[in-house]
Amino acid sequence: KIPRCVLVLHNLFQVVLSMSIVIRLGTTVTQAGYTLSGNPNFRPQTLLPQGGLYERQIMAWVRWFTLSKYYDLVDTLIIVLAKKSRQFSFLHCAHHCLVPMAVWYGMWYSPSGDSYVPCMANSLVHAVMYSYYLCAALGTRCTWKKYLTELQLAQFAFLFVYGLECMRLGTIAIQTTAVNSLVQLAMLILFANFYTHTYISESDAVVREKE
Repeated sequence: KIPRCVLVLHNLFQVVLSMSIVIRLGTTVTQAGYTLSGNPNFRPQTLLPQGGLYERQIMAWVRWFTLSKYYDLVDTLIIVLAKKSRQFSFLHCAHHCLVPMAVWYGMWYSPSGDSYVPCMANSLVHAVMYSYYLCAALGTRCTWKKYLTELQLAQFAFLFVYGLECMRLGTIAIQTTAVNSLVQLAMLILFANFYTHTYISESDAVVREKE
């Protein structure tokens, strides 16, 4: 059994890290005058010490975000050590395998001025998600898991459409956008299937039992 203090510290760290990425990226892109999309591509020279200050700050947090996707694998380790076989699902494995690879490919090797949007969106959702896990680890009864899943679905849908928009504008390398858009679509389908079976099908079953 995993000690409660370990779970609390892990989830608290994830909340703090995710919100740090959101706040610092949000502050920097605001100061740089960035918009939601159509921002300039990062040229190699802008990322050097003599290059643009804002670009270097944005890239630093984008790469922290990239590294955080590998720390997310600690969730898998916790599930395995706690022997929670029900949580070790295909959805969990697909999510924790596909997302780190896609993020690494997109954010580390072909970043652009529009890269901050998926980083902020995912970090904000993660801050909410790990707040839920933190409450659960503290023994607080949480009744908003369904809404958390809906938030995740909205995130995948938004990032899929955003990827298509970046592909149209040409602000992110097309191969990067294609890979990440396909991953977002796959996650949207998998999470939608989970949502349907967990909340809609079970609700229908309860209604039939009461009839």
